[in-house]
Amino acid sequence: MPAPARTAADIRAAAKAAAALAVRCEPVRGGPFTVEAEFDAEHLGAAATVVPGVARSGERRVAYTSATMYEAIRTFKAVTTIVSAAVEEQYG
Repeated sequence: MPAPARTAADIRAAAKAAAALAVRCEPVRGGPFTVEAEFDAEHLGAAATVVPGVARSGERRVAYTSATMYEAIRTFKAVTTIVSAAVEEQYG
């Protein structure tokens, strides 16, 4: 097992190398973007459809289209919050 000082130095070196690989990228433009999600139970797909714009696309699947990725992510957060509540309601 390496000494803590050696481990700390290795971590610092790896973090510096990883940071050098990170580059600022321009956001992806040019929607619309369609997102589809599949759940492990039919009632969760039904619960997700209370979010405006979200529609069933299969027995356990929903889909929605957003003009921007920012809107798509916000809708996804709303869907996952609703589905999480439905899981709690059903399974406790």
